[in-house]
Amino acid sequence: MRKAIVAVVAASALVGGCGGESGTAQPAAARWDPCSIPRESIKETGLDPEPAESGWGDGIVVGDWLRCVFRSPDPDLTYFLNVKSSLIHTIVEARENPSNLQGEDLRIGAHDAFRYKTSVAKSVVDCNVAVELDPGLIVFTVNFMEDSMDEQLPCDIALAHTSELESALPITA
Repeated sequence: MRKAIVAVVAASALVGGCGGESGTAQPAAARWDPCSIPRESIKETGLDPEPAESGWGDGIVVGDWLRCVFRSPDPDLTYFLNVKSSLIHTIVEARENPSNLQGEDLRIGAHDAFRYKTSVAKSVVDCNVAVELDPGLIVFTVNFMEDSMDEQLPCDIALAHTSELESALPITA
């Protein structure tokens, strides 16, 4: 049930991603697969290194994005890290989307970035970090399945995981 909720929340947030080596240059037209993040890099963040989900789930097609979901192994922190990549969406779109709330411009390594929240579902608390690529965009989203927490926690975790995984992002021109 939680997988379905996360898939629906992630797909809803987009309206308004398995093997590879970290730091390797990708051809300009190749979309980076988020499931290509080395398992050791995921493990070092404290997340379960095996993807909880790849893609969008049975019957759900979101052609603009590839998606990979990782979960916290800590039963006291019930959250998922969704990592999505797109060749056609941009950081400008993320900044200009009126459903993206409490936006903050950031820098993640050499990448322009934008952190924001959404109010897609009452049962999920989220925070997103959009990271610009050339071309495209990667969005790291932390989805908590509870609302009785410090409101800043999802954003702290999203920023920490994005920073920890920055070296696994593709090198762009």
